[in-house]
Amino acid sequence: MSSQNAVVNFIEENLKTIFAYALSRVSNKEDAEDLTNDIVVAMLQSADKIQNQEAFYGYVWGIAANTYRKFLYKRNRRKQEVSAEEMQEDGN
Repeated sequence: MSSQNAVVNFIEENLKTIFAYALSRVSNKEDAEDLTNDIVVAMLQSADKIQNQEAFYGYVWGIAANTYRKFLYKRNRRKQEVSAEEMQEDGN
């Protein structure tokens, strides 16, 4: 089985678990759905990089953890940008 097929099968079999993972890390359902989508996309994009099938599960959950960190970084950047805009508007 190719790595791409293995990842697709993993996603199909574990989508609820991936969503539960996302929901346990963010504050609301919409953010969890966004994070789940990001994780699925990252897993699909990284499928060709999987070289050791024995390390498969660790690899895909590592992708999930890294995607969560990126999600937090982007969300915090957006909050900072909004805060900076609000400060500029209040100063005018």
